[in-house]
Amino acid sequence: MGRISYHPKGLGYIVLYGTASAEHLTYEQALACIQKHGLEASFLHPPSLKSAFSRSIKEIERTMPGKFAREAAETAEKKVMALIREEHQANTERFDFRVETLAALNKADKTLTAAGPDKEIMEERFRHYSGNLIGDDLRQMARKIVEALGGFSLRGSANVRDAGGIYFVPKKNARQLEALSNVLEELNIGYLKAFGVMRGSVEQESLFTTAAAHLEKERLAIVDALTNLKSNIVSAQQYKKRLERLKELLLEYAALSEMRRAAEQLIVNFDTTIILAEKKISELSVKKKLKQSTNSES
Repeated sequence: MGRISYHPKGLGYIVLYGTASAEHLTYEQALACIQKHGLEASFLHPPSLKSAFSRSIKEIERTMPGKFAREAAETAEKKVMALIREEHQANTERFDFRVETLAALNKADKTLTAAGPDKEIMEERFRHYSGNLIGDDLRQMARKIVEALGGFSLRGSANVRDAGGIYFVPKKNARQLEALSNVLEELNIGYLKAFGVMRGSVEQESLFTTAAAHLEKERLAIVDALTNLKSNIVSAQQYKKRLERLKELLLEYAALSEMRRAAEQLIVNFDTTIILAEKKISELSVKKKLKQSTNSES
């Protein structure tokens, strides 16, 4: 079913999406659906051990009045949470608390053990969340796909912070947007709506101004991160790769909005920052070799 109007003379689409957090589905079901519609499997991740444990605890807190959870202990091998019963004597200032159930997440063998009255429900919920995704997982997947399609958030401005998940996506990615919309609808867990943006001088200028501000903000954050980077070569390499991708997006939006001249200084900024990343990679490589040499001599 067609969910997006194709307008080759337009600029692109205003995109809104959302998912229902109360809906659950298996990872395998979601994976099969995104592959069916031609989207990359790498955008969807199976439930992590940490999230399955956390979601199990939160569900018990939410559905069992008078109970709340607190971390009891955590080591490299396991994490233990205590489920605590709160009792209050009406019309008094007296509250009593007692630990009812201890749930231990064993990180090495990826199992959960529990002791106490909530043992069975805790273990059952952990099994459920270990194999099932929730709406938030699909919302994160949708965000990653939209951003991979060159989309950027239209939230507020440099001086205004507001909430919402509104994106602009260039027109060339209409087919992938429709595929994502079909996935969310078919899984019955969410929606994606796309509204075409016409090509006009006001729209073009607004689009470029917003995109440029977004990309420059990311560039400055990377400059700060590179400046403070002391030892991690992999991070420096990742920053360089990200800068190259951001520069590609800048050139794409400059061409789409016909604002190439306005992009000239920003392009220089990105080239300078890419050189900074290369210097940092070289510096950290030398530092690593010197450290290895010193260690081998000792």
